[in-house]
Amino acid sequence: MFFPTSENKTLEKRTKFKLLGVFGLLAGAVMLSSCVSNFCSDVEKARIAYPYEQGVTVYVDGQSAVPQEYRDNGLAFNPIEGNTELWAYIPVNPTGYFAANKASFLNTNILAAAKQNGIATPSYDYFKQLDQKVLETAISAAKADGITVNEATLTAAQINPFSVADCIGNEKGVTENKDSILRNYGYLKFVTEKKDSATAKNTVTFDFGNWQKWNDEIEQKIETEKPGSGSSNVPNAEYVTIYKKVFNDLTANIRTCITTKEGSYGQYGPNSNWSIKMETITWGDAWSHGLFEGLIVYPVSALMDSLSNAFDPGLSGIGQIWALVITTIIVRAFVTLLTFKSTMDQQKMQALQPQIARIQAKYPNSNTNKAEQAKLSQETMTLYKRNNINMFSSIIALFVQFPVFISVWGGLQGSAA
Repeated sequence: MFFPTSENKTLEKRTKFKLLGVFGLLAGAVMLSSCVSNFCSDVEKARIAYPYEQGVTVYVDGQSAVPQEYRDNGLAFNPIEGNTELWAYIPVNPTGYFAANKASFLNTNILAAAKQNGIATPSYDYFKQLDQKVLETAISAAKADGITVNEATLTAAQINPFSVADCIGNEKGVTENKDSILRNYGYLKFVTEKKDSATAKNTVTFDFGNWQKWNDEIEQKIETEKPGSGSSNVPNAEYVTIYKKVFNDLTANIRTCITTKEGSYGQYGPNSNWSIKMETITWGDAWSHGLFEGLIVYPVSALMDSLSNAFDPGLSGIGQIWALVITTIIVRAFVTLLTFKSTMDQQKMQALQPQIARIQAKYPNSNTNKAEQAKLSQETMTLYKRNNINMFSSIIALFVQFPVFISVWGGLQGSAA
């Protein structure tokens, strides 16, 4: 037969407290998992998406820069009417995938998924016309921003995101082309632009609006030229679903968009070498996302951002490390202040264990005798009260710490720096 000892009773009570703590953590997780929101705007989501899906067309200067095989098979062309010096071609390989380095993500994550599921993929002609739409829209957007663009003399260097026509950006000697028309405006593929009648400003929604509209226009054009073949050349409903899901999932998992200083941040694209323009987030903007975002998430991100730029304006890495160390120390000090009373109560409870054991020894049948159980509880509570101990302080501490740690993690995830 098992006879409960004072140590067993103490262990049982601690176990109950731990279970309550776990319940508190789970309840907090459910409560807060949807509270730390993504600060990335629709424009930033589209800018993040574009490095992964830049199309399949390679732009070069002069027909001689086009490989002979593409001059012969009709996959080389002048992308801008009247500009005979600017050429473009679509590299393909025998497996039916696109051979351009910029198309690696498209091949691996969209075309391959479609083929594995028996879903028809669009024709080469569709991809050619889609890239044309993107280029024309990017040129128009650049002009609208006051950038001088002369289509008749436009060069590949003004279009390509890197200093080499078809590269992944990691090659020796390759540099970013920060003035590239496609680097700065190719993201318009993924959005819908509307003018707000109240403010007369353009609003942007990350909803694939332009892409879907261009698909319809390309289908109509092909149908006009080759009746009965329009729908077979463009994305079908299943392909559209895969395409949208890939980029919605991609952008939903990227949260590093909180910055106090406008500039280019991050390493995006399949080779993690493409920084994008991000706009300043204010504390007022943060409060519009929610209570914890304004109270903790934004201050932590802003602190990280400010310290990183102060230690290393070039954001080469060392500044972020120091910023992380200092932010961690500050947050830990803050949490220690919040939980100081709880910590002291726990230490007092440990010191009182001999007295608690003596009280438990007075009532050996408290597990089965309700009268003894009531007396045991009363004497124990009197002891705690006499020593100014709150039995539930450890549980309260969990409820205080958990939202803080979740929000701090959200702040670190959200820091663009």
